[in-house]
Amino acid sequence: MRILIANEALAGGGGVETYLSALVPALQARGHEIGVLHDNPAAERGPQRIAPDGTWRAGVQDEGGAARAIERVRDFAPDVCFSHNMRRLDVDARLAGAWPVVKMMHGHFGTCVSGQKAFGFPSAAPCPRTFGPGCLAYYFPRRCGEAICSAAGARSR
Repeated sequence: MRILIANEALAGGGGVETYLSALVPALQARGHEIGVLHDNPAAERGPQRIAPDGTWRAGVQDEGGAARAIERVRDFAPDVCFSHNMRRLDVDARLAGAWPVVKMMHGHFGTCVSGQKAFGFPSAAPCPRTFGPGCLAYYFPRRCGEAICSAAGARSR
């Protein structure tokens, strides 16, 4: 199967890049042909590179824009696209208009101001609210997003 992985960056130090840097070689070892579409320039460096050298790739900024990058994806001809943290919604929309797309949501971006969908005060708790203007009244008093960030920081110490 030809699988296109879409992610904002080709390299980085976050959890998404760590996950993808393990996933891509595992899929390749199982015989899948993997391509990577990224937005940020390929020259960006980070501790994790999401695809081994020689993996097909196209970069939105490297290609001079989304239209040219999508044309390169057409040449790759994926069977399915597995989209991760692609912040450019127009890129995800173009992918969804041409191929089946599986979207992995690594955060609550676009549905929560902090992206964490959690309160930090008076105790850590998931937030059940629907995103909207009323969220501003909760953001600082309830320390939105702090629960997960604080817990992650405590574990890393």
